Amino acid sequence: MNWALLLSVLILIESPKTPEQATKEEARGYYGPLQISRHVVDDINEFYAEDLTWLGRKLSVEDCRSEVVSRWVCHRYLLHWGARYTKDTGKTPDAEVYSKIWNGGPRGWEKKSTEVYWQSVKAALEKAQKAERPWWRLW
Repeated sequence: MNWALLLSVLILIESPKTPEQATKEEARGYYGPLQISRHVVDDINEFYAEDLTWLGRKLSVEDCRSEVVSRWVCHRYLLHWGARYTKDTGKTPDAEVYSKIWNGGPRGWEKKSTEVYWQSVKAALEKAQKAERPWWRLW
């Protein structure tokens, strides 16, 4: 799994394009370039409390305005629920499963509503893989 690429594509899809959009998303409860909600932060605080000792407090949604923090939160969230997917199905999660979890929650891989999101992620991943220049320069 190329985590750097997957997280970059998720940011491409999720990130508000203007400051006005960012303000509207925050009013709806979604923060930062990965549009992280309070539910995701609550999960991270529960599952990864020992990894947050450097912060000296619980993680907040406002912390997720930082791209570095957002990437860390998304990666940990996907690792946790990806492991649950493996436990439930006996299969190893792939980019499709992780994308659907990010879009639809812990069991997002089961939801038909996450298929459109996955198609967007898939197209961006394919574009990056076909590019002649490094994927991080595509956007």
